Parts: sequence; C-alpha cells; structure tokens
Amino acid sequence: MGSGSNKTPRWRQLIQDNKLFLSNLSYIGVFQILVLVLPLISYPYLIRVIGADLYGRVAYAQAAVAFAIILINFGLNIMATKEVSVHRDEPALLDKIVTKVYSIKTAFFALSMLLYTLSIFYFETFATNRLLFLLSFGYCLPEWLLPIWYFQGIEKMKYMTLIDSISKIFFTVLIFFVITLPDHYLRIPVIQTGGTMIGACVGFLLLFKKEGRRLVRVKISEVIAFIKEAMPFFLSRVSAVTISQLSTLFVGKYLGYVEVAWLDLARKIVNLLMIPGVSINSAIYPRIAHSQSKKLARSGLWVQGGMGLLIYGLLFVFSPWVVRILGGMEMLPAIDTVRFYGLLILLYHINYYIGSPVMIPFGLSKAFNLSVIFSLIVFLAMYIGLYLTQSFSLDLFIAATLVTEMFILCYRAFYCHKHKVFKS
Repeated sequence: MGSGSNKTPRWRQLIQDNKLFLSNLSYIGVFQILVLVLPLISYPYLIRVIGADLYGRVAYAQAAVAFAIILINFGLNIMATKEVSVHRDEPALLDKIVTKVYSIKTAFFALSMLLYTLSIFYFETFATNRLLFLLSFGYCLPEWLLPIWYFQGIEKMKYMTLIDSISKIFFTVLIFFVITLPDHYLRIPVIQTGGTMIGACVGFLLLFKKEGRRLVRVKISEVIAFIKEAMPFFLSRVSAVTISQLSTLFVGKYLGYVEVAWLDLARKIVNLLMIPGVSINSAIYPRIAHSQSKKLARSGLWVQGGMGLLIYGLLFVFSPWVVRILGGMEMLPAIDTVRFYGLLILLYHINYYIGSPVMIPFGLSKAFNLSVIFSLIVFLAMYIGLYLTQSFSLDLFIAATLVTEMFILCYRAFYCHKHKVFKS
C-alpha cells in the first residue's frame, strides 16, 4: 500500500492547524451571544410589565452612560488585545501591558464618573430621571475591571465565557422575580450591572491568580505612549458610539420615549444578528495581527460580505414575526423601523471587518483613524442640519446613520484597494 493511504484528509488537517483559533472563536461566539441574547430573553417580559415609555427611559439612560463607558475603555480592549497577542510568550512585557491598561482605565474611570455626575445635575434633560441615570452608571464598573482583552489576546476565552455565562444567566432569571410592577424599572440597571460585575470580578482574579500576572512599576512616559497608541481605537469607539447613541438621545428629546423603545428594539435585533460577524472579527483579529496573512484577510472579507446579505434577507422577511414575539402587539409599529435600521447589517459586516481586524495589522492605522474622524464629522454635520431645519423623524435619524456608514465603507475600501491589502 502507498503512503498516500495514511495521509490526513485536508479538511481534518485544516481543523487541526486552526484548533486554537476555532476554539477561541467558539468561546467568543458564546460570550457575544450571552451579551446580546440574555437581554432579549428578558425584553418581552420587561416591555409588557413596565411598558414602552418606561423602557424607553431605561434605554435613554443606557445611551447616555455609553459615552462614559467609551472614555473608560479608551480603545484599550482592541489595543491591548493586539499587544497581548504579539507578546503572549513574554511574561515581563505582559505584566507591563496589564499595569498600563489598568492604570489608564482607573484614571479614566474617575474622570468619567466626575463628568457624568456633573452632567446629570447640570442639564435639565436629566432632571426628571436623575436617579435612573445615577444607577445606570453601574454599567461602567464591569468595563473598568473585566480583562476580556487579555484572555482574547492569549486566545483563552474558556474560563471567561463559563464564568460570565453563569452570572449573566442567574441575574437574567432574577429579573422575572424582582421586577413585577412598572415602578420597579429602577431595578433594571442594578440587576444587569450585577450580572456583569460578578463575571468581571472573577475574571480580574483569574488574571492575577491563574495567569500569574502582576502589577509592576512603569514610567509615566510609557503610559502616555500607550495612550497615544490607543488613540485611533478610542476615536473609532467615540465615532461608533456617537453614531449609534446620539440618535437615541435625539429621539428621546424630540420624539418621545416610545420611539426610543422602537429604536432600541431595532438596535437589539441588529446587534444580535451581528454576533456571527463580530465573533469572527474578534477571533480573526489576533490571528491576522500575528500572521499578516493577506489570504486570510481576503477569505474573511468574502465570508463577512456573504453573511451580511444572507442575514439581512432573513431579517426583512421575518421582522413582523420577530417584533411580535419580542415586543407584543404594542410594538408592532416598530416593524418598519427594524427593517430600515436593519440595512446597517450589510454595512457593519464589511466596515467592522476591514476596520480594526484588517487595517490595523497591515499598517493602515492612520487611514483607519481618519475614516473615524471624517465619518464623525459627516454624521454630526447631518445632525446639525436636522436640528437647524427642525427635521425630526425616526427615519431621518436612521438615514443619517446609514449615510455615515456608507461613507466609512467607501473610505476604508479605497485605502485597502490602494495598498493592495486583499491582493497576494
């Protein structure tokens, strides 16, 4: 018999060669699913118990606190993941990375808490729901502590996923027992924060106990340099959150909290349907950063594009059923909003992929940074125009987001083509 009879099948060899990548992808997928699916499990119950108006107020508060969260994160979840991935076999450098990340996050946590509190008591918009806004700041605590960037960088998501799963499931179940009246809406941010906080604390302990990381002395100049390196990622998050959440703030102020609930439902559905794409990005980013493989980058692009088309097609067809199941009869007017907002799925799949996972590893940080800055300028210019003309409608607010994402796609695609990122 020839030696060829014992040859390992190509598909099996492919799986074997990418075992760590596929394992990490599966755990990241589970993590993303929990983050987005568990709120949707409690959503139908909450929308029926507290009503669309009060739920819209909760979503409005979450939109406000999102700006505090991006300051605390400061793009470090992306920047630190890359650094940990590159230096995963160098313990001394890993200790310095961990120290710099937590030094920066602690400083920005204190700053964000100060600015957020001052805003709550200064702006009249927040006066009627001040306690809700204060309680919602709890969402910032897990963002400060959770070391997901480390475990993602070393491609060990198993423990984080397991711990986070247990805590989130427990607190999701708790919602059905402690929120039974409309007046209980203030308990929502407290319970949701608790579910994430336990996972964050355990992950924090695992980082130092199981992984053996420790805080070391670092120079202030090194911390400042790290902040500068993280700036493009921070600007990217500022742009993304502003584009996503400013619409919620405008809708709440000029249209009403019921419309906020419609928009929030559309966003939840879109975010849920983005899980496959986001999971692939999270898993493939350290792999591309490490290998610099154009073939891998090109394959990922085809996968993301095809996936976006398929998912949006399914959403368009089944959106009436999805809205009825999640929101009940009260939320049926949101069907058109879900379909229109859902167009972002097509753009997100490509934009997110050719952003951090591709442009950064291939040395296009400057172009990536500029795409973020220019897109934010385009978005704000459109909103200023809507404000000056007093053109306030849900469709116009969503259209502004779609135009902005189309601009991002064109800009990033141009630079990827110019530098032949996807050509071998």
